[in-house]
Amino acid sequence: TNTTICANDSAQLCAPAGLAGYNWNTGANTPCIYTSLAGNYYVTVTDNNGCSAASNHVAVAVYPLPSVSTSVNADT
Repeated sequence: TNTTICANDSAQLCAPAGLAGYNWNTGANTPCIYTSLAGNYYVTVTDNNGCSAASNHVAVAVYPLPSVSTSVNADT
C-alpha cells in the first residue's frame, strides 16, 4: 500500500499467485518483483485458458537520502 520508499530500500509488488504467466514491464516473469527505483510498474498476466489482462500502473517514488554533516566544536 505504501508506494514511496526511502533511498536504499525496496518495495515488493505482487500480482495474484497461481496464474500461468506473468510479464512485468521490467522484463521479470515472476508473480512478485522487488524494486528500489522510482517509476511506473505494471504486469500483464495470462491464465490457463490463454486469456490475458494488464494490471493498473503503480507509481513508486523514492525519498532522497538526507544530507548529513559533522563539525568539531572546541578541542577533543
